[in-house]
Amino acid sequence: MKKIILGRVLAFGLMFGMACTMMPNTVIKAAVESNSTEEDTVEIGNNEITSYEQLESKLSNVADVSKDDNGIIYVKMNKNIVGRICFDIEDAHIIFDGNGKTLSGQDYKEPICLENYRSSTIELVGGGIYKAGYNNCIFTGAGDILIIRNAVIIGNLYWNSDIYAGLENRYKSYSVMSLNENNETDDYIVDSQGMQLKNCVENVNLCRLVSRDFAVIPTNDEHVHNNLTKVEAKEATCTAEGNTEYYVCECGKLFSDKFTTTEISEADVRIEKKAHEYKTEYAKDSENHWKECENCGAQTEKEKHISGGAATEENAETCTVCGYVIHEKLQKESNDSSMQWQTLNKAKLVTEKAFADYKAGKESNKSDIANVVAQALKENSLSDVAYEIISYEKTEPTSATEGKISGIVSLAIGGCSIQIPFDYVITKVAEPQKPAQITGKGAQTTDGQIKISWIKADGADGYRIYASVCDGESNYKLIKDTKDLTGAIKNLNNKKSYKFYVVAYKNVDGKKVRICKSMIYHVVLSDSKYTNVKAIKVAKTSYTLNVGDKQKLNAKSVKQEKNKKLLTHAQEFRYSSSDTTVATVSKTGEITAKQSGSCIIYVVANNGVMKKIKVNVA
Repeated sequence: MKKIILGRVLAFGLMFGMACTMMPNTVIKAAVESNSTEEDTVEIGNNEITSYEQLESKLSNVADVSKDDNGIIYVKMNKNIVGRICFDIEDAHIIFDGNGKTLSGQDYKEPICLENYRSSTIELVGGGIYKAGYNNCIFTGAGDILIIRNAVIIGNLYWNSDIYAGLENRYKSYSVMSLNENNETDDYIVDSQGMQLKNCVENVNLCRLVSRDFAVIPTNDEHVHNNLTKVEAKEATCTAEGNTEYYVCECGKLFSDKFTTTEISEADVRIEKKAHEYKTEYAKDSENHWKECENCGAQTEKEKHISGGAATEENAETCTVCGYVIHEKLQKESNDSSMQWQTLNKAKLVTEKAFADYKAGKESNKSDIANVVAQALKENSLSDVAYEIISYEKTEPTSATEGKISGIVSLAIGGCSIQIPFDYVITKVAEPQKPAQITGKGAQTTDGQIKISWIKADGADGYRIYASVCDGESNYKLIKDTKDLTGAIKNLNNKKSYKFYVVAYKNVDGKKVRICKSMIYHVVLSDSKYTNVKAIKVAKTSYTLNVGDKQKLNAKSVKQEKNKKLLTHAQEFRYSSSDTTVATVSKTGEITAKQSGSCIIYVVANNGVMKKIKVNVA
């Protein structure tokens, strides 16, 4: 009789977690010796499955079938099954939960078959019993992977590819029980390093059982780091830190690889900011000069211009550091108009200074520029100097771009005239203030009652709760007015589902004026066949991004009752941003960094359970 040969464990980044109780050694022996069909058994025939939709249809009366956002297919048996399921789906990842039920091949070739060359993976969880048909118990085709996490195998395993003994979530070890040649039970303990069996060949990852029956059963409930999220590597810049590639467990611990061989800290993956690369030449405006970073525009060595001496008829007044012309050369005096030129040069200097001191804004116009000139001439007793704005152009600022005012003013006295340019940059206008928003924090159910809570809406004087039965209609009724951030909906039917929303209002002239409304939330009570979300899991609760960066949130729901389907009367998750000028979030949970600042991204489940993600944009 051939012995079991199993290799090292292949750990996956995303694992289906499930707690199973320890089975006694007699389970496998009893399962082997039993040939009777249990009650509540359904024969499904021979099923060639080529798509998720077909799988859902074929098993609708014997199993719960679902698929998550990552494309992982979940099959949970709710009845004992006789028949064959041949998986012929390209690149499928299937979590097959036996749920303590029996899947028997009987007169069919085998109960489970992975078709050759489909690159599929199937994980057996939930302590199901799998009995061979007339050929094998389970067939693993070439290019496919079978992972046995918790199962009783009755009959031969046939493989053309890899078979692994993995670990279910929460378990660090399991027992392998196998009937030996004397029909006695052998026990072996397997840990995260792989199966330690008698007469094993080391470093062999294939398993073949010939007329051997065995069980893989968890032996403790300690946490195992196998529900991992990959964090991609990111280069550091001069404005933001980077990081190396790493993996995060749902418990918060970090690892250097998906096999969790090396635990690391945030310091181990952090890449410090790069130093700024400053240009050698100076940038300048009418008042200052500085050096800019080539990559991000950061400034250094900023200071006011240093005059090399007042302007004369021979030389302009220039900055000794950057060469900026503070004042142009003075006009040379003619013999017959020296006094006029002297007056005009004085007018030029005071006008240039007045232009430099004036702070143009969004409301500035041509008349304001004229008043700047007039006031400067008046204050310096130069009222006999005539002025005219001979060129004027204005570009209005927006929230995305700066505005500009530019032009030329002409000064004249007698037969002498001179032209002086002016040029102003107008800062961007602020985004219009966003309306107040109200976001739920979650709903908790007790017998006949739903307790809800929400986040304060800016400017609100109070709140109104509206609720209705989930019956496809919009028959909402006002439940309560309150100034609190909590409320309750009472006297409900435990078998039904309900929907509700919250309105924030402001008191205006003795009336309650609505200022914002929450999204609609859906909740089931205890006797429903569905369940609510207990918590939301995310890889990280804070991100630091650069403007233009995108970050996908891969949120996952934790159910209140594991054995029930999740209520999905709306999208599984809905997303919103506390400040869309800083960062926006799409319907699918993709964050886009817009401009520097901080905001909160809310991830909200059907029943209002919420997760906050802090986003800092550099």
